Amino acid sequence: MRTASPSRRRGGAASRAAHGGAHAGRARRSHWVPVVAVCGILLAILAWQVVRLVLGDGTTSAPVASATNPSAASVGATTEVSIGDSGGLHVVETLAFDTPQKRIELAVPHRVGAGEPFAPAISALVVRGAGQVRKASPMGVGDRAAVSLDRPTDHVVLEYDAAGAVQRSHDASAPERALALVTPLVVVGAESLPATVEVRSVKVLNVGCLHHGVLAGCGTRTSGGWTVETSGADGAPDVLAQLNLAVR
Repeated sequence: MRTASPSRRRGGAASRAAHGGAHAGRARRSHWVPVVAVCGILLAILAWQVVRLVLGDGTTSAPVASATNPSAASVGATTEVSIGDSGGLHVVETLAFDTPQKRIELAVPHRVGAGEPFAPAISALVVRGAGQVRKASPMGVGDRAAVSLDRPTDHVVLEYDAAGAVQRSHDASAPERALALVTPLVVVGAESLPATVEVRSVKVLNVGCLHHGVLAGCGTRTSGGWTVETSGADGAPDVLAQLNLAVR
């Protein structure tokens, strides 16, 4: 019977150890690799937008609502997002419906793809409409809630704080880099409304829209941050922002 030489046995053990170490390293990195990848995509999108601004592409953006249709111009959702130094979000969302609403349904859905790592926790949630103020309980991923109003109204304002909506990249070369889900709360039934999302933070480097699992560049840089406009024709995308946060 042949036996393996001592050198071959040592070589095999070393190979197995190295192989096992590689698997362990991949396992340790697996939780932040998606965030790093999305940050890379957003950086590429930013570069392309800069090229378009410099060279021009000969196209113009269509307005969200037609100026010839006053009712279409008045209906829609406007979301204002502020990002704190530690990554907490403060959100104010104003909705104008085409018909009066007596019940507002809210959800924090499970996201997929680039949105999967986020676990937003909604707190200090207040719903205002027709002179009424309703406070709602905290919400987490998978939760749904309904807020009833005594008097129907076509104008509703939501205000809330969100934690867990920011994921740091854990990239040693850029420890300040992070990704934020700036639209964590969904108003059920309002996805078809024309929408504007204003991210008011100088920390934001770029924004992207995640729709049906596909991330694409969207938005315009402003003096105070970024603005994203969507028509609502294909639903409401999740808006992701790439940003720099203070290193902890």
